[in-house]
Amino acid sequence: MMQDAGSTGRRPVRGASSSDERVNSSARIGEQELRQVPEEDELNWAEQLLNLCATAIASNNLARTKHLMSVLNDLGSLTGDANQRLAAYGLKSLYCRVTCRKDSAVASYLGPLRLQVRRLGPKKVHRALIKFHELSPWHQLSHTVSNQTLLQVFEGHTHLHVIDIGVSQGLQWPWLIDSLVSRDSGPPTLLRITTMKEQRPHCVEPAAGGEESDPSFEDNLNRLVKFAGLLGLNVELNILTEPLESVTRQQLQLREGEVLAICAQFRLHRIIEDERDSGIISAPPHTSHHATSRLRHELSHRDGFLNFLFQLQPYVLILGENDIDHLSHDFLTRFKSVMSLWWKFFDSLHVAFQGQDVDERQILEDEVGRMMLNNVACEGAVRIERCEPQISWARRLQMASFEPLNLTAETLEAVHLLLHKSGAHWGIAVAANCVTLLWKQQATTFCSVWKPHTSQQHGDASMLLICSQAQSAPPMFSLPF
Repeated sequence: MMQDAGSTGRRPVRGASSSDERVNSSARIGEQELRQVPEEDELNWAEQLLNLCATAIASNNLARTKHLMSVLNDLGSLTGDANQRLAAYGLKSLYCRVTCRKDSAVASYLGPLRLQVRRLGPKKVHRALIKFHELSPWHQLSHTVSNQTLLQVFEGHTHLHVIDIGVSQGLQWPWLIDSLVSRDSGPPTLLRITTMKEQRPHCVEPAAGGEESDPSFEDNLNRLVKFAGLLGLNVELNILTEPLESVTRQQLQLREGEVLAICAQFRLHRIIEDERDSGIISAPPHTSHHATSRLRHELSHRDGFLNFLFQLQPYVLILGENDIDHLSHDFLTRFKSVMSLWWKFFDSLHVAFQGQDVDERQILEDEVGRMMLNNVACEGAVRIERCEPQISWARRLQMASFEPLNLTAETLEAVHLLLHKSGAHWGIAVAANCVTLLWKQQATTFCSVWKPHTSQQHGDASMLLICSQAQSAPPMFSLPF
């Protein structure tokens, strides 16, 4: 029997009234393990049991690992409450790790929603994303901060260029396009959007039959152009398929006189971070293009890319990411961090959908399950899910010669409106240039705003906006299919 939204975290208890005999039986089987869960952690019993299982794996305790996996297998359900769903997806990740099925784990994660689109069709996936952004501020916080900042910087300018890194079906742009068309200074003459499509890792072999195409991606962006045309705005699209680490200034096709914006949406954490210490070398001001290319090889991949962005001399950088540390090379440390983040996701989604088991919810959770699988079962270059906390990104940006840019009153007002419509349990922590989204007072995602150090002079001919985040803020627009 499905629990209501207010009971998302309740763990199975002997004697509890429920028609689900499997859960009650599993509760008796795992009673000893459940008693090890501290009372204050009972609401997220799945996370605690998964951590116990991961501890057994890390200590090579085969008997205990098999027992805990059996308990999780009985308790877990892809159609149950938040705990049962986390248990099911977490167990799958652990199983792939202990059985050394890392190849299948890698193959199952070819790119955002790729397999979902292939299995269910683009319309269903598109509707699921629309629903997600209507119900949850998980990504919408970053989209809100981003779009409000873009509107303010674009004000009065007629030639705009957005470079979008890690775009998610283009959902963030309809609101911005509509706002640009209706702004007091009149619509811009031209909006260029250059998207950097999500790439399959170099070390992952293409699926059987060769590299699969993703026509729904291009279709969504083409619909975006038609949508803008209906509003009277001229939009040009350009799609890049280069890995971020290989992108050059020439490929960006920067034009004189345009205000350029680059948006990386929950994507920079997938830039592989190697064993070298980050931030040892920092590109000085006015470094030549040749020297910048050399520095990108000397720095860690992430620091090299941030230095490359600085050399483009952006006007502002808006960074949005998951606020969690998944960089640890220690499996158990990383696993606990992975479960901590995605428990908040499953819990918040259960509340958002009021406990209902609908297609949109399953699509979203299946995608997160693939992220968990990649992070838990894979190691080395094939592990592409490597989140960093806000404080680490701040250090990287400052070493790349960026400095904080304070959020405006209009942006904070839009964030508070978003929070008001998102319902109970959501909150924010606000700093001068950063907003952190909280679920039950625990950090989930963040969005921070930066600019190149003030010692750098911006020419009037080309200003660059860099936005690392997710999608738009106020009303969501559904592009016509």
